[in-house]
Amino acid sequence: TLPLRVKAAQDGARMMAERLSRHPKVTRVHYPGLPGADPLGLLGRQMAGPGSVLSFEVAGGFEAARRVLEAVRIMVSAVSLGSTDTLIQHPAGLTHRCMTDQAKASTGISASLLRLSVGLEDPEDLWADLEQALEAAHAELPAGQAAEAAGAVDEVEERLASLTPPDVLGDDARGSDGAGVGGDVGGDGDARVRPEGMVNGQRFDSEDIQRGMADMAR
Repeated sequence: TLPLRVKAAQDGARMMAERLSRHPKVTRVHYPGLPGADPLGLLGRQMAGPGSVLSFEVAGGFEAARRVLEAVRIMVSAVSLGSTDTLIQHPAGLTHRCMTDQAKASTGISASLLRLSVGLEDPEDLWADLEQALEAAHAELPAGQAAEAAGAVDEVEERLASLTPPDVLGDDARGSDGAGVGGDVGGDGDARVRPEGMVNGQRFDSEDIQRGMADMAR
């Protein structure tokens, strides 16, 4: 049944791409099956079809893209590809978060970019789900909900600011010599957390961690 499943997912992706390209709250769609989107003529020569993965950019930047993810009900927010379930993810806020702004810009990863791997659900159901999510992402937040979200972020930031290195590491994280994992030993034997580190070749510091925790609280 693989050819049938691939064709069904591809047909769904083509429909989603075509409708997204006409949606007023979408600024750009990246899908080789759209007119003019295959300048090298790879379809039919290197590829039998345009595939079931597409990406699109939402009007409103990072925050609007994040709110689309929160509003979908059928699609699953995940980073894998090729599943029978439709998966959606926000590269700038997840898989490519550690890249510098310059590196993201040079590779076409904007703050508002969302990637969609279309599965085998009814395409009309998928479109209804995404359409309502786009509308919800651009709706005004009620005053009470906005205040609650802001309060949650403030609470996380206050908690992070109050933490000391021993609080972060805990007794179980220290070695027999008093040094914590990833830390240095001070003159009094206490573990010290290094203020910065490297992930996949990209540097991060405590401010990056605080921003990530604040995002999780929203």
